[in-house]
Amino acid sequence: MDQKISLDLCGKVFTVDKNILLGSDLFKTMFEDCADSNPQTLFKTMFEDCADSNATVGSAQGALATTGSSIEINRSAHIFEHVLAYLIDPTYPYPKKYVNELKYYLVPYTLSKLHDPSEKLFKIIDTIDTDIKDLTSKIDEIDSYTGKLMDKLKDIEYELEQIKKHTDTDEQKCCHDNCRDNALRSVACEDHLNKCSHEGHNDYTGQYGVCYEHCEANEKYCDDHRNEH
Repeated sequence: MDQKISLDLCGKVFTVDKNILLGSDLFKTMFEDCADSNPQTLFKTMFEDCADSNATVGSAQGALATTGSSIEINRSAHIFEHVLAYLIDPTYPYPKKYVNELKYYLVPYTLSKLHDPSEKLFKIIDTIDTDIKDLTSKIDEIDSYTGKLMDKLKDIEYELEQIKKHTDTDEQKCCHDNCRDNALRSVACEDHLNKCSHEGHNDYTGQYGVCYEHCEANEKYCDDHRNEH
């Protein structure tokens, strides 16, 4: 049957199997150096503060003492919970910031395997930073393509303006020869609107001139002359 050891850390008592405590070289040395089989009287010799990992057995003025049925240890009970969990399960994510307690209890450890939440945060930050750089690069590419596209659109707009100017110039003048007034409805000016613009000999008068007969809106010629053009 496993022996139980009671540890009193600043008023909080932990009852732990002796075999679990053997994972700590501090406790292991204590057990090996004491011939008394009663686990509650093992610590007749006191030990100095073992904050340094190279600490050795010292005088009776140390941080460990026996008081009644418990072993009194003047260390943090909160941090000891992590130490105990690490002794029970070496894969436990022991906080790197409490590494000095592992040194105190002489618990073997690998520093790079201890848990450090900030390292994960830094990795996330690095990933975000890389993503931002990639996104910035893509935005720059989009800006470049957008600039080229805008330049092309400006060229197209200019060409359309030129075409429109030529079209407006052709359509805005009156359809009657020798009249340079602006046309209404893209056919004739106000004076010549709805008047045939056909030029030739008049069948009735025999004279050469413009017909001026009535024609439909937006038409240049009357019914008699429409088919001649």
